[in-house]
Amino acid sequence: MKRIAIVTNQMVMGGIEKSLITLLNKLVINDCKVTLYVCKQGGELYEQIPSAVEIRDLFCENHTGREIIKTRIKKGKIVGSFCAFIKMIINRIDKNTFRIWKRSLEYVAMNEEKYDIAIAYGSPVSLSTTCVANMKNVEKKYVWIHNEVDKIGFNENLLHHYYDNFDKIFCVSKKCRAIFLNVLPEYEQRTEVFYNFIDADAILAQAEEKEDFADEFDGIRLLTVARVCNQKGQDIIPDVLKDLDEYSGKIKWYCIGDGEKSIQEIKQRAAEIGVADEIIFLGNKNNPYPFFKQCDIYIQPSRHEGFGITISEAKIFSKPIILTNFAGSDEQIQDKKDGLIVPFDSKAIARAVRILVENIELRQKYGMAAYKSGISCSSDIRMIIGDYE
Repeated sequence: MKRIAIVTNQMVMGGIEKSLITLLNKLVINDCKVTLYVCKQGGELYEQIPSAVEIRDLFCENHTGREIIKTRIKKGKIVGSFCAFIKMIINRIDKNTFRIWKRSLEYVAMNEEKYDIAIAYGSPVSLSTTCVANMKNVEKKYVWIHNEVDKIGFNENLLHHYYDNFDKIFCVSKKCRAIFLNVLPEYEQRTEVFYNFIDADAILAQAEEKEDFADEFDGIRLLTVARVCNQKGQDIIPDVLKDLDEYSGKIKWYCIGDGEKSIQEIKQRAAEIGVADEIIFLGNKNNPYPFFKQCDIYIQPSRHEGFGITISEAKIFSKPIILTNFAGSDEQIQDKKDGLIVPFDSKAIARAVRILVENIELRQKYGMAAYKSGISCSSDIRMIIGDYE
């Protein structure tokens, strides 16, 4: 039985976390003993962690300097509490995240454990990467790259301190891998593509739960499911809708995901240009799949993306898809075959929406093609646990 440790941040609602849930299920089914270390407990997907997975708090519930000091004082570790106080002061002064994470390793409760495989499931550099890179008593170390690394800040000089320690670097799309190797070509032999797992049967079952848009709108529903932030591109929606003035009252764009600050900014922009009634924020949904099932067009207007898991989910529901041309978009749909790929530009996205709104037969054609292609990107769990040819 393979002993596997996986380190991640928190099981909040997100594509990375959803793919991790499916990966955990795959590992358990393949007779692996899995320990999941979380930097912080809770999150919308915390309860979906398989029961066979052992969950541990990376910091033993001491997530702040004050909590660490208080715990050490209770245990009579006066010198240790003083050292923790000094480090807390240094961390407040020091703005270098890398050094802060390195100092945090003293408080991590995992370095004495023995594992066959340790996986850092945060990327490209995070506290989870730091922890796994510095783990002892581990046979193999793997790290996941979920992003276009050239879009999120990437200090290649510092990264060698991390990536030299990893046996495999998994990227979630071919384009994601190409971008990573453009920055760090010396890791080519260690870098592989590993597409996110999708559990289609579970998704279809959840879509049958009784939840809906809860309005009486009978026009065309556009849907985007993602954290509301600059990366995911929802801020462009008001301008797209403005370009679609001729459909006022006939289309609505629904957004599922959190991000209160960004939502308020988008609402303000929508009000300023007169499209406030056409963009609806539904907040976070633990189960977004009834909305996938009921929408007419799925749109992912991301500025950058590693692999959009919601796109694969939309395909399960035979939805025509509009994507911006982020990394891996052409690995998930084929332009003008099961959807449309356009530049990140309000007028370009509006043109794509117009094409699909005006042509129901094309919507059906793209939706059926998307369904037939299914989850065209698939990986083998043996790439992780071995015995892979």
